[in-house]
Amino acid sequence: MRRLTIGSSVAVVVLLFTSAAGAVPPGFCDDRPDHPACAGEHPGNDQVLVDAAVSGALATTCEDGDAITGTMVMQRDADGLSPVPPTELVLLDLDIPGVDTSRQYPEPVIASGFSGCHGEMLDGTASRFGGLFISLDDAGAVTDVLWHFDYYVEETSRKKRAKLTLMEHFTLSGHDLTWDAGTSTASGWFNVLYHLEDRINRESVGYEPVAGSPVYLEFTITMEPHVGD
Repeated sequence: MRRLTIGSSVAVVVLLFTSAAGAVPPGFCDDRPDHPACAGEHPGNDQVLVDAAVSGALATTCEDGDAITGTMVMQRDADGLSPVPPTELVLLDLDIPGVDTSRQYPEPVIASGFSGCHGEMLDGTASRFGGLFISLDDAGAVTDVLWHFDYYVEETSRKKRAKLTLMEHFTLSGHDLTWDAGTSTASGWFNVLYHLEDRINRESVGYEPVAGSPVYLEFTITMEPHVGD
């Protein structure tokens, strides 16, 4: 059974990637060429757009809104890869058996393993929460993966502003992965973590590993220069 604590969650270092979805104002990139939304706008930028194809335990075979099957548009910079428009939504096809995927919301469910398409929100829609980042070393090898996904969120409106009252989600975290350059395959042990913040009932679970975690996973990833609008 997951451990519940009262108050704030255990302090952890969490990457929350905010997508630069949507168009930027005219002239915006002239003044802020290093902004993530301007990737690819200026040839001198270190940030470039790539079409990444992923297969294995994580796969880009879900329809994510960019009308291109089997790839995800990502921004590549000195640190790694993160999704950007025209992909409006991060959806990955998962094959992660044997880990506890039970959750409390929107209703209690006892389940095991991740399979099929999973995304930012539990219902498959996009949100301002979540985030996917794939770290690369100087040689282009995949070293780390961090993904916050399957969010369920409740908010209340107060003085025309949304106030978060409930958040539940999972995190997939793999570090110091082994990279096979010949096959473009990353492999290693991944933690599957569960997080709950229930501010009404004052319940908190601070990124606790689920039963069956860590789990050994591998996936291939190949990249080509992005072709599109």
